[in-house]
Amino acid sequence: MLAGLSALDVLTAEGDSVAPADYAVVLTSGAFSGPDAAERNATVAELVTALDSAGSGAVVSGDPDAAAENGLIGMIRADPGLSAAISTVDNAATAAGRISTVLALGREGEGTSGKYGTGEDTQPVPPVPAATP
Repeated sequence: MLAGLSALDVLTAEGDSVAPADYAVVLTSGAFSGPDAAERNATVAELVTALDSAGSGAVVSGDPDAAAENGLIGMIRADPGLSAAISTVDNAATAAGRISTVLALGREGEGTSGKYGTGEDTQPVPPVPAATP
């Protein structure tokens, strides 16, 4: 979060006691409404993109309503550039969704983004990494 906010010039960290995280999970719910819905989504997507770029990956996890046209997940999935860089999970309220969020972070660390959950064109769960001896 620190790295993303710093990249947007919203926050400046001073001193060595604060270190940026490598990964970010952004939780969302529902969809924006009103005439400024697209602008509001774009603002949050800009933050998510900054978090992803400044670290090793970002996952946006939320409910099925967030995967709708005016939801953050729906907006990311509809944009080929964003969906190639940021993983999304549309069933975060379920056990499978919470597990998918964690596994998606692992995939982000390997440089792979995906669409997970129950929505159209999604995988139910990200692939589980192979065990290392």
